[in-house]
Amino acid sequence: MLDADYSVKAARRALRVFLPDEDFALASLKDPTKLYDTWVFRSKQRGKNSTFICKLSTPDAQGRAKILNQYERLKSARSNLKNPRLTTPQALAFVEKDCALIMEHVKGDTLQDLLPKISQIEEANAHLGNAGRWLASFQQPTMKPAAFDTKPHMNWLLKKLKRHEENLMVIPDYDAFMV
Repeated sequence: MLDADYSVKAARRALRVFLPDEDFALASLKDPTKLYDTWVFRSKQRGKNSTFICKLSTPDAQGRAKILNQYERLKSARSNLKNPRLTTPQALAFVEKDCALIMEHVKGDTLQDLLPKISQIEEANAHLGNAGRWLASFQQPTMKPAAFDTKPHMNWLLKKLKRHEENLMVIPDYDAFMV
């Protein structure tokens, strides 16, 4: 498991390998009070507009294989996408010593940002269709047929219902949701 202190130091080392003469400001995309198998930072070059994502994994064989696999999949997906409007973040570097993947930080509209601006359901369908095609293209190199397993979905749903019953979260229009 990775803690915040180790992760910050490892990210800085990896970024120095990637761009030795640059200074970076790091912003953690994870809660710094917890331990994680992977840690993600947004790193901005000081004085420049360049922003990268530095993703770390545990420095063991399993963590190294996981982050290297993601690096290879990003490179493969990017080169296999046929439609120029569809893209993935560019994998920029893999720093084996620190188990770090450095990739392009892609800035763009999220679906959450787009939905309030979409006035017609056809527009929403087009955006969702494009998102589905992007995901399908991204997953294609590692996709394998598998039986549908309802257990994780049911576990997630039961946890949400329990959190609602314990007043830890609110499910909007609960009665309609239960129907």
